[in-house]
Amino acid sequence: MPAELCLQAHDFQGPHRWRWTLHEARGRFLADHEVRLDTGDWRFTAFSDLHRYLRWNAAPDRRIEAEAELLAQVGDWIGAEVLGAVGPALVGARPSAVRVVLPPEAGVLAFRPLELARVDGVPLALHNVPLVMCGNGGGPAAKEPVGERLRVLGLFSLPVGAGVLNLRRERHALATMFSEIGAVRGRAVELRVLQYGVTRERLIGILEDGEGWDVVHVCGHGTPGELLLEHPDGSPDPVPAADFVELLDLTADRLKLVTVSACWSAALKAADQLRALGVTPPPGWSAPTGPVSPGRESATDTLATDLAGRLGCAVLAMRYPVVDSFAIDLSTGLYDLLVDKGRPLPRALGMALRTAVTDPPTPDCPALSVATPALFGARAVDLSLIAPEGEPVTFRPESLKLAGLPAQPPRFVGRTKVMTEASAALAPRSGRSGVLLYGMPGAGKTACALELAHTHAESFRIVAWHKAPDEGTDIADALNAFALDLERKVPGLRLTGAVEDADRLRATVPLLTEFARTQRALVLLDNAESLLTPGGEWRDERWGLLVGALTGHSGYSRLIMTSRIRPASLDARVRQTAVDTLPAAEALLLARELPGLRALMDGRVRGLEASDARELAVRAVRLAQGHPKLLELADGQAADARRLRGLLEAGRTAWRESEGGLPEDFFAVEEPPEVRGEDYLRVLKRWTQVVAEGLSEAERDLFALLCCLEEDDRLGFVLKAVRPVLWERLGRTGETPGLEAALGALTARGLVAAPDADGPMGVHPGVAEAGREAAGETFRTAVDTTLAVFWDAVFAYAVKGEDGQERGELVVRAGLAAVPYLLRLEEWIRACGLLEQVLYRDGSRRVAGMIVPPLRRIAEAVRGGEDEPAAVFVLARALAVVDAGAAEGLLRGLAARAEAGVDYRVMSVATSELVRLCQESGRLEEALALAGRRVELSRRAGMGPWTLLSDEVARLQVLVFMGRAEQVLAEIGGLRERMAALPPRAGEDEVVAVWNVREVLLNVGGLAAAQLGAWERLLEFNAEVLASMRARGAAETAMARAWFNDSAALLRLGRVEEAWRVLAGCREVFERHHNTEMLGKALSSLADLEHQRGHGQRALALESDALRYRYAARDVAGTAVSHHNLGNCLAESAGRPEAALAHHLAAALVRAVTGGEGLAGSMAAAADDLRRSADPARVPADAAALCRIVEEVPGVRLAGLLSALTGPGTLRRTYDHLLQEVTAIARSPG
Repeated sequence: MPAELCLQAHDFQGPHRWRWTLHEARGRFLADHEVRLDTGDWRFTAFSDLHRYLRWNAAPDRRIEAEAELLAQVGDWIGAEVLGAVGPALVGARPSAVRVVLPPEAGVLAFRPLELARVDGVPLALHNVPLVMCGNGGGPAAKEPVGERLRVLGLFSLPVGAGVLNLRRERHALATMFSEIGAVRGRAVELRVLQYGVTRERLIGILEDGEGWDVVHVCGHGTPGELLLEHPDGSPDPVPAADFVELLDLTADRLKLVTVSACWSAALKAADQLRALGVTPPPGWSAPTGPVSPGRESATDTLATDLAGRLGCAVLAMRYPVVDSFAIDLSTGLYDLLVDKGRPLPRALGMALRTAVTDPPTPDCPALSVATPALFGARAVDLSLIAPEGEPVTFRPESLKLAGLPAQPPRFVGRTKVMTEASAALAPRSGRSGVLLYGMPGAGKTACALELAHTHAESFRIVAWHKAPDEGTDIADALNAFALDLERKVPGLRLTGAVEDADRLRATVPLLTEFARTQRALVLLDNAESLLTPGGEWRDERWGLLVGALTGHSGYSRLIMTSRIRPASLDARVRQTAVDTLPAAEALLLARELPGLRALMDGRVRGLEASDARELAVRAVRLAQGHPKLLELADGQAADARRLRGLLEAGRTAWRESEGGLPEDFFAVEEPPEVRGEDYLRVLKRWTQVVAEGLSEAERDLFALLCCLEEDDRLGFVLKAVRPVLWERLGRTGETPGLEAALGALTARGLVAAPDADGPMGVHPGVAEAGREAAGETFRTAVDTTLAVFWDAVFAYAVKGEDGQERGELVVRAGLAAVPYLLRLEEWIRACGLLEQVLYRDGSRRVAGMIVPPLRRIAEAVRGGEDEPAAVFVLARALAVVDAGAAEGLLRGLAARAEAGVDYRVMSVATSELVRLCQESGRLEEALALAGRRVELSRRAGMGPWTLLSDEVARLQVLVFMGRAEQVLAEIGGLRERMAALPPRAGEDEVVAVWNVREVLLNVGGLAAAQLGAWERLLEFNAEVLASMRARGAAETAMARAWFNDSAALLRLGRVEEAWRVLAGCREVFERHHNTEMLGKALSSLADLEHQRGHGQRALALESDALRYRYAARDVAGTAVSHHNLGNCLAESAGRPEAALAHHLAAALVRAVTGGEGLAGSMAAAADDLRRSADPARVPADAAALCRIVEEVPGVRLAGLLSALTGPGTLRRTYDHLLQEVTAIARSPG
């Protein structure tokens, strides 16, 4: 087993004169060396401050090679003059660690690069001889053990103006590595990562955590000699070494290892790159250079010795600034060996260093890297930190707080200014209330918002994410969906009812603003351009009210919005930050991450002189002007100098033709120039055309196809299916060339991004637009025709299914996918028919909102023609889901025109939908009359047997809602027999789907069984419904609606836990799809369940929420149910008979006005309340008084509901009669 050695300094007379002795830990002498250094030797000067010397003396145009040459000479000198015979003795002994013991007067030697000493032409560090710098004191004091899990705190400091590019890369790599150690390898590790908004106060709060921290990893970019944290407003807070030691002293009892590194800033690294390319960088980019001061110690060195000495911990410090890539490779390798593999710290560092160092050196791992890491403190000599076995602990940045947010993008380059400005605004005392990230398409606004959310989650108690609908989609339900997402994240928030109209929302604004002021919540609204007009006005004024409520304060919550369009009016406390092009420093570093441009910058391109290659790289970066996609296109041509020169010349011409002309020298300014987005798009369009012209015919066709496809259709299986058909349609000769090779060419040229997993291929919006234009009308029409046929065929296959079983989800996907192509071909009725079938299978608000805009376009296109009635009917059906009033107006107009033309078929179809609208709005008598009329209209229209049966089922459905369950069940049997005798498929004379008739009939039977308490029979009916839906592959939301019906029967049969599983599963689906109506039903049933469990107060809270959702969904029958149930809760669990009476009366009044079922039960419950009430005089005297009482529950709008159902006179008479009846029942005996 390798032994520990001790290297001790004696007779220290200055940094040029001392003596070394090397011996084993037990004292056996091995070697010594008298050090006599010539202070006039240039190598002594370099030895004293190596980093500064290299910057001052290495040739800028070949810095990597020049530094390596200088370091080789200095390393030979250190080996011969500084270590002498000690060097070979160290290598020969292969020690586990070398304790370098330095008396106080020789402390300067701890900061000299002894590891650079070359033995046999190889630096000591690569011989795996780990040196540990120690004082001459005793051993370290005992520390608290690791415990149940290893606790690691990662601190990545990014103050405003610190100029950091790739801190994020190291943070992300560290988090990924520790997550893998925990989740995959079964180690118990907790990693907490801090980046952005890292103030002293926040750090103190974390360090004061009672459990303490085993490891603290610090990566700080900033001024040499300082660790930069942040002030509460986001500005830099320089922390001297002594102050930082005081901070970490809070966790000293457990702290075993501190890692400290300082990485080069983006500007500093870019300045070196520019010099290597022969360009003088702006003055602000350069680090201070000048003569070396021998004996100078860096603050990092002082911090290392202070931490090791005062806290008794091991310290891994970086003597010199490190490049991000090297820092990532070293730290991830080290922690893997230390935490998972169980290697002692010195050996783990040596192994990780040998893996991370490259030979020959590169810009990502310059030659100085080998001498950069250094260990300090006696504890480092034999420190082991293997994480214990156990269940992995999820590190906090990926905690449940972030549930519902998209994953962080794996690559996030640049955006330093955006992130620092936004981070400053998110700080608790910044005085800001939000951040608007705006800019051109594809610039990375969403990526920035996600990065902010994931990195700031720890400083917010709540994080909520919502993506607004895509542009061109109906936004009628968008605000309600946003409210639902907020309610899911904010316990107790009651917003769905408030957003129903502007006046009610306006009344809620002060409460919401006060919440945002006093609580710490982060709300993210992505894709907000769909909510705005081109001029920046809110398309729906309620959005302006809600955004104003969330931002009209100077408190703790924050709203982050992303949008291509800037809202015309935002609170002045919202920080508006453009996400457009990259500044020059970040553009250079992005270019270095692109392999083609990187090779040019390094002068390593076959067939090109190094100077010519670098000149091309400069031109490419300059002409791209910080636009990431332009850089990617230049990268794709970099392997062919001729092709790249042609691209650059086209770019220069395009800039000159633009309105602003070619901007000033890109490298002469620190911030990106003011360039119009249209000018960037002009250059992008021209470059796209130039690159495409250099493709083969097959590659060019594939590129044009990808550009013409809808974004969600850029999938491998779609391309494989349609490309041969398109090839033939275009008249191309021969076999279709291979897909993989053509895609590889497009990816290599930078035109297309490879997909993630099974996702779509990425095409930048500007590139796609240029590709579509270049393809020409003939090609675009061929693509539209081919894709319309393809998706139509998929639709037909999905309807037929395998073994005759429909695949419902695929039906919906194919139907929606075909429509954009059909609309461009002006195949109006074909598109309308597909959308009608989609709506039959998925009638959710999400799908309805998606299809209303294309249906409006279709209806407008066929106005006045024979197809108008069909188009208007389908539009009305979709509108019925999102705007019932508008739908009813369309249907009544359609029915009136059909009646005037004696078109019984159209009259029947319109009446069928009016029946449903009247039923759902509580107008049951009108619905019953319309249902009877529909039967006659269908008969006169010559409809088929399935349609006639559907009419009878619709009549029974109204009857069951009227409470006539016995009559319904008596008729159900006959209808089922009649259904069994019908043909299995619908004929040409039908306007209904067979499965729909069957499932509605069974569902009506289940509802009737529930009203009669026949719970087992209800389960039987519902089992048949679910079997039918599974057979046709019904959509998730439809399946959940049907499955939900089991819960009532299970509860009444005492199978409470089964009922809970049903309700929990359904609620998750309804929440995900923003289904307000079904959420109300689910919450009401959960309240019933909690009541059965004996949790009265929980039941009361759930039923109150359910009532609010019922009103938000305009579920008239449901409001009566929840008023009744809430009355029960108030009477039985809260002991409030007077409040219970009001809600029972409200339920009875709604049922009396609508003719709905359950009237007798509500009247009986109200009578019981009246008997228990201590003050009968407080019974509401009229409907207005009743409304005032029940509307104390948030979201309840009984007065508005009643006014929509009946006139004031009828309402007064109905209430008076109801009150008389309830009073009489209360006075009757028993």
